Amino acid sequence: MTLGAETADLLATTIKAVIDDSTNNSVRSKQSKNHVLGVSDIGGCREYVRRMIVAEPFSHEPDGYNLASFVGTAVGDHIERAVARWYQDKGLDAETQLSVKIALPNGVVLNGHPDLVVEDVVVDFKTVDGLGVVRRHPRRQHRWQVTLYTAALMLQGRLTDHPTCVLVYLDRSGEETTPHVVMWEYDSRDLDEIVDWIDDVIYALANNEEASRDKPRDWCFACCPFAGACRGGDSDVTGLIEDEDFIAAVKTYREAGERARQAERDKKAAASELSGLSGSTGEFSVRWINVGATVVPEQVRAAYSRLDIRPIRGPVVGAPPPREETDELSLTGGQA
Repeated sequence: MTLGAETADLLATTIKAVIDDSTNNSVRSKQSKNHVLGVSDIGGCREYVRRMIVAEPFSHEPDGYNLASFVGTAVGDHIERAVARWYQDKGLDAETQLSVKIALPNGVVLNGHPDLVVEDVVVDFKTVDGLGVVRRHPRRQHRWQVTLYTAALMLQGRLTDHPTCVLVYLDRSGEETTPHVVMWEYDSRDLDEIVDWIDDVIYALANNEEASRDKPRDWCFACCPFAGACRGGDSDVTGLIEDEDFIAAVKTYREAGERARQAERDKKAAASELSGLSGSTGEFSVRWINVGATVVPEQVRAAYSRLDIRPIRGPVVGAPPPREETDELSLTGGQA
């Protein structure tokens, strides 16, 4: 093999193609191409589910998240096997990737494969970029996924009447090394909310209407195979954000920004207090370093997008009343 830039570029292109092919031909992707609904589809986008049910041809080739999906799948496969072996070594009944099926009262049948079942506990692993948002609010789609797995396993007789549901969030970036774990006791009443969500889709089908588009437009073009037909004619007009996952992300971003600003204020106050001081505390060394002036040549900064989230002044027409902050779930490692 001749070494050089062209060879490196060819190898990079080949590896990307392999990742894309692996992601697009996974078991779940093949199910999706055959318009087979899975447990993981519920709680995402109702219009996506409607188009899946009517077997509408795909109109878009998603252009994003293949690498993130590939990494998430690889990490998930490895961690679920490792954790299962750990429990099995202790003599506990631990199984991975069981096949489950559940028929809901509205007639919708869903298939799925829970990551890990240990005794009376159903565990699903999720990889995300940073744990800040899910630490505040585990995603509804993820909670519903574990709830449906648990209900299906109870119907199969694999679980008793009081199983435990668990979500394990792992930071895909590796910045946070301790997973965030969410635990709750299974409650059959949670299925009512899921059935109501699916009933919205069934109503749209019965009345020859489109269902709610529950994801932002940019996300659709990155991830959804129906984006061309579903969102192709959309404008960039924005409206009221009501999705609880996005609201949690906005709040997390704002609070993180305020913590960063407070940290900068604290640093300036401490630096003023330590002006001219040098020495050691026994834990930290302290010194001042003088940096000489430098001339920075004229530069052109590349264009970029910047997220701007700020408080709205005054009432918002059509906005729902403020939500009461409650501790929704009993968690290990944090609160919802």
